[in-house]
Amino acid sequence: MTTPVMSLASRIAALRSMTVAQLQREYRTVFGEDTTSKHKEFLWRKIAWGMQANAEGGLPDATRQRAVTLANPLHLRVRPPRETAPPRSASPDPAGTAANTPAPGTVLTRRHRGVEHVVRVLAEGYEYQGTVFRSLTAVAAAITGSHCSGKAFFGVTGKGRAR
Repeated sequence: MTTPVMSLASRIAALRSMTVAQLQREYRTVFGEDTTSKHKEFLWRKIAWGMQANAEGGLPDATRQRAVTLANPLHLRVRPPRETAPPRSASPDPAGTAANTPAPGTVLTRRHRGVEHVVRVLAEGYEYQGTVFRSLTAVAAAITGSHCSGKAFFGVTGKGRAR
């Protein structure tokens, strides 16, 4: 004895063994339009949903109309208005202006592999062994020989505590 529910269930079960090309053809049959998706899991779930909606009658007309009204594209905003976006700066904050950047004149020290390293914060960068670097990261790279966060290396955090 075969009921429409079993027939629908067996059709949905058969979707799992279909190839992506077969699922795309089935999608066209169920929805009346092509799909660009090649994601097998998405396709079989979407087709199964469409089959169930077609078998059960889908949404009532009043609900569908309310959804269209709520989703009026004139009321949807894809991007924030241009005037509310903060202007972007082409250059990073000068030393001492960001909340977790030491003020000019600050001396940072760090012991690394038994050597005491001293860095002086300048208005235009960071002085280490007579050389001015643009960032603490560049100083940390010069000391360690590899890339690492300069603020983390020297213990400079936004929480006001140092290493």
